[in-house]
Amino acid sequence: AHLLGSLEHLEDNHEKGTRFSVPHWIYDRDIAFISNMKYQHGRLVVPSDGYYYVYSQVSFLELYSGSSGGTRADSVSHFLCRYNIIYPNGGEETLAQNTVSKSSNNQVVGEYSSHLGALFKLRKDDEVYVKVSDLSLMVRDVRKNYFGIFRLSNITQKE
Repeated sequence: AHLLGSLEHLEDNHEKGTRFSVPHWIYDRDIAFISNMKYQHGRLVVPSDGYYYVYSQVSFLELYSGSSGGTRADSVSHFLCRYNIIYPNGGEETLAQNTVSKSSNNQVVGEYSSHLGALFKLRKDDEVYVKVSDLSLMVRDVRKNYFGIFRLSNITQKE
């Protein structure tokens, strides 16, 4: 599966330390596709146990407001997560994380990209999804935000 960033406006959220799921992805147009996966509510549902490569890129845009010295936070974060009721801590687990620090507040505009990608052992019905620290800072461009997953191999009984 390969999903593209949606052009839909994302709600402004500014609570410090909170993570927000990216709620919409394009999955059925242009170069986006889902194959042997189910897409629901911004998440990809794993069809069977196996080793999967999961990746995502998110671009953030920061507008500086003159002498006020910038906006809410000095960094933005990007997370790959999974959910399955069988896991502890309410079923949600962070698989990978990247935090991008802003370079300077002398700029008028700054754009920051974060790319995550790794191999994971996933179980049937795991829901894999992307979270960010501030949805309102995501660039609304289908080529700058994407999320995907593909299976590399099955899990054998000996594992």
